Amino acid sequence: MTSFEYPFCHKWIITENRLKALKDSTNTERIISGKFTTIVGLKYFFEIEFNDRALRNEKVAVLCLHLDIGTEKMIELKLKVSTSGGGFESYPRFLRSEKQNYYLCSVGELFGSSERLLLGGGPMLRNKYIIDGEFTLKIKGNFKIKKSDSENEMEFFQTKMEQRFRDIWNMGYTDFSIVIEGKVLEVHKVILACQSPIFVAMFKPHTKEAIENKVEIPGFLFSYSVVEKAVKLCYDFDLVSDISTGEGIEIYRFCEMYDIQLVRDYIELYLMKKLDETNFSETVNGAVSLNAMKLKDKCTWFFIDCISKKIILPNIENVDKDFVAEIYKNLYLSETY
Repeated sequence: MTSFEYPFCHKWIITENRLKALKDSTNTERIISGKFTTIVGLKYFFEIEFNDRALRNEKVAVLCLHLDIGTEKMIELKLKVSTSGGGFESYPRFLRSEKQNYYLCSVGELFGSSERLLLGGGPMLRNKYIIDGEFTLKIKGNFKIKKSDSENEMEFFQTKMEQRFRDIWNMGYTDFSIVIEGKVLEVHKVILACQSPIFVAMFKPHTKEAIENKVEIPGFLFSYSVVEKAVKLCYDFDLVSDISTGEGIEIYRFCEMYDIQLVRDYIELYLMKKLDETNFSETVNGAVSLNAMKLKDKCTWFFIDCISKKIILPNIENVDKDFVAEIYKNLYLSETY
């Protein structure tokens, strides 16, 4: 499993008058913060409620966290809340979207004068929670999300290819040609037809390609090496042992053009597994240009993790500007109420 952390930081200021209105209300009311959506889709907001404490004749001030975990299976949270009167830390685990409550203080303590100061030579009482008519909450934390390793998903695709066409590539009996850059790649129609509806349509009688038993792919679209590797992957994933990041992006684009879904999805996972500091710039730009959502999501988490660990990524200035702007916009979102 791979873990990613999403940090957040908020300063929430609530006026004393707003708190008094909540205290005097006869209805079930609460004060609600702004609502936040992280760059990876987690949604959350905070509430202040005054509740009756069980077994004691007093009301207490409670901070509530509402978290919508979306499609995630589990979220671990490190939460730190501080006020002028104290604070707490909590480490809850969310297995579903839910609300969790945290005790702050009694309502009497919130509005009472309980801190003695020596001012001008004499004692003076002041409220330790509400200062200058404002109650301030500083809320910091990290959402920790665990993702399954890419290789586990890759094994799923490898299993689907098992026993398929493993030795046919070198067996001969080819019946179709792909021409790129003046070079001829000999293939089997049945293999391509199994993988691509585009080739199925191409092989129908009376089409130009079916009559000539060949298709020409312009060299400005793809190189011979990229097409050869993409076609080999249609036979068996083990036929291609080394794929560079640039080649992987081009193979993905070839598979998109010819609707070779199984190979496209495998290559996306291959690039996710291969992602590191040295190829981040090239990978994320490819993910953005191809709209490869799983790969883009992995790049998002990787970038956030590098920011939190203060890792300097090479060629970061070449990364898609909109991608970087969206990360920073959401990563450092902080609002005052």
